[in-house]
Amino acid sequence: LSRANELLKTEINERRQAEEALDQSGKRFRALIENSADAITLLDSNGVAIYDSPAAPGMLGYLNNELIGQNIFSLMHEEDLASIQPLFQKLIETPSARLNNIFRFLHKDGSWRWIESISTNLLAEPSVKAIVVNYRDITERKNAELTLLNAQKLYRTLFEQSADAVFILDLQARHVEVNQRATEMLGY
Repeated sequence: LSRANELLKTEINERRQAEEALDQSGKRFRALIENSADAITLLDSNGVAIYDSPAAPGMLGYLNNELIGQNIFSLMHEEDLASIQPLFQKLIETPSARLNNIFRFLHKDGSWRWIESISTNLLAEPSVKAIVVNYRDITERKNAELTLLNAQKLYRTLFEQSADAVFILDLQARHVEVNQRATEMLGY
């Protein structure tokens, strides 16, 4: 009887330790999700949101759980849907597949936000049963890229259309580029 009691105490102690470890793991997971700068949304196989992490509502302007039950494709920019939907279809057909994307998503204030996402098919994972979408708002980066592109186009236009000869030299005073007017002036 004494040996049986010792075994029972050991089993109870091991079970308690396993429960505490599981509880700690759950708390760690919640802390990571709740304090992440990136948002996480879980989607069913139709693209309907079934979970939003705490970062998601602030990023897109929606209230907590306001996107739950909505098909996220209805909030994507029309020009991006044509490429995103077929990729999503391939993703749901391939367990554990991963997909990186950049697309525009409707902010609650009516503006379009550029979103960079990584979607992973965990539909077959019993503890998840969803498409996991990790994403961030990259609107500022995309706007900066667009500003730079426009500045480059303007520079190129000014360079090429200038009535004056324009020479671009490197540090060794070698010609890197000359405009059309310079070639005309110099006869090249």
